[in-house]
Amino acid sequence: MSARAATTGAENTGTVFSCTDNIVSVRIPDDSLIRQGEVCYISVPDGDEVVELMAEVLEVQDNAVVTQVFEPTDGLYFGLPVRFSGELLSVTVGPGMLGTVYDGLQNQLSVLADEDGFLLKRGSRTDSVNHNKKWEFAPSVKVGDNVVAGQGLGAVPENHFSHLIMVPFHLKGSWKVKRIAEAGEYTVLDTMAVLSQGDQEVNVNMLQRLPVKMANRSYLSRLPISDYLPTNLRPVDTLYPVPKGGSASIPGGFGTGKTVLQHAIAKNAEIDIVIVCACGERAGEVVETIIEFPHLDDPKTGRKLSERTVIICNTSSMPTASREASVFVASTLGEYFRLMGLDVLILADSTSRWAQGLREGVSARGEIPGDRGFPADLERSVGLFYARAGRVKTVNDTEGSLTIIGTVSPAGGDFSDPVVQATLSQNQAFWGLNQKRADEKRYPAIDPLQSWSKIAGTVSLEERQAMVSLIRESRETANLMTVTGEEGLSSEAFTRYLLAELFDAVYLQQDSFNDVDALCVVERQKNIFRFLQELCFETNLSFEAETELDEQGQPQVVQTAKEVARDWANRLTQTLRTWNCTKLNDPEAKKLMEQAKELINRHKEA
Repeated sequence: MSARAATTGAENTGTVFSCTDNIVSVRIPDDSLIRQGEVCYISVPDGDEVVELMAEVLEVQDNAVVTQVFEPTDGLYFGLPVRFSGELLSVTVGPGMLGTVYDGLQNQLSVLADEDGFLLKRGSRTDSVNHNKKWEFAPSVKVGDNVVAGQGLGAVPENHFSHLIMVPFHLKGSWKVKRIAEAGEYTVLDTMAVLSQGDQEVNVNMLQRLPVKMANRSYLSRLPISDYLPTNLRPVDTLYPVPKGGSASIPGGFGTGKTVLQHAIAKNAEIDIVIVCACGERAGEVVETIIEFPHLDDPKTGRKLSERTVIICNTSSMPTASREASVFVASTLGEYFRLMGLDVLILADSTSRWAQGLREGVSARGEIPGDRGFPADLERSVGLFYARAGRVKTVNDTEGSLTIIGTVSPAGGDFSDPVVQATLSQNQAFWGLNQKRADEKRYPAIDPLQSWSKIAGTVSLEERQAMVSLIRESRETANLMTVTGEEGLSSEAFTRYLLAELFDAVYLQQDSFNDVDALCVVERQKNIFRFLQELCFETNLSFEAETELDEQGQPQVVQTAKEVARDWANRLTQTLRTWNCTKLNDPEAKKLMEQAKELINRHKEA
């Protein structure tokens, strides 16, 4: 409740007096105390019953507030009653979230489906976790201990994690443990501890309510970004790594593989918790995520990937207001797990459709739009989301991180799109997907010349720059060949072009359908990169034309030197790509590497 409502014991109320799409204006009494961001409920007749539509206060005026409704507003009319909750838009966190599929407001979709069927009803809401399930609690403090917000009181096992039950984050200062539950089984609503501060006492259970648009700062300090997050994807970890606790964006046109790349990162990255936020993605792709994730094997644990995943599902067919809220719900859940000392990854797909929801809100409110109809403060809105990332030192003397990777879907793959440009300044890594590479089935379709990263990964910045320079040179050579043909190139330029193409095929592409190549561990990345680096920059190669004698005994050219070079490059590429898909301890891997070295030695200058 608001401060005044709590004092008087009364609840703030109002009445609807205008509605434009999902923007509803509510008239309130002059003495009302309403906060921006507060949640309210609009009572709407729906058939034989009255449902409460959830809304959020956007703007507070003299005797009115402007709200955005998270559900369809069909049937609203002048004079409908509105009830203000006194609480900011919040989520409930606690044991039982892992493996759950939520909507944009943290309602369990499986429970809603059981209650409402295929078509969800307005006003339907569920508990975020099962209130009846019992958890095995083990206390970590004793009576008389002093604790602070975020400090662990005990833990319950959840899948292969130890879920920390922490001191409520809203408590200020030091509190004394007056009572702590003994080891045993409890529900999330049972009292685990009683904390006291002077004459004040607080009962603590396993659940907490957290406002979604306020960053959780119940940690000792933020830590500088010093290392990259291993994703076990060669082009990402080597050329364009994302910092652990940083952020990256994946812009690309439709069909370039953004969602597939995110799924590969979710499966293979060295991370504890994955939060998939489908913030406006098409229903077909979201359904694919929901169906596939529970059955994917987790390479880290050998269990199912869904056991360390939370999915927030808010498709493009759902109300735009809840689409906007979904990314902040994901951020809040990520911060909660981070305070347990875990490494958390948020995958947001697609931030373009999230931004389109903001654009629709600008239109409905009659505000002056910015570039292409998006809000004038689009960069600020994007920044509020990505700013939630970071590494922290918790009050439990552990380190946790929250990394955010968002896809961007610019129309026609145009990287001058306002959402792409607003995102650029917020990220430490940028993975631009190229339509041409995607059409050529080069996966992942990350363009090595359009992408960038601010930190080093598996190799040094100098080594990375040298390889990118070789790729840039090969791109220029390819453009030249379209005009002059191969005949217009020197042997040296053609050889360097072939080496760059070989590096692209062997290193920058991975077979996501092969279990070995899909997960290329860091040590293996370093080994094959050093091998290719030595080949490209430290090995002198020579190719000569192949000839044979004709009937008159005269030598005739069977293959030109460039044809010999191309045939050699194709063979070596195929050998190394097969090696990529072979386990290192397999005798076949050793045999393939020996064949590759033999191919190189045939044309290696003494």
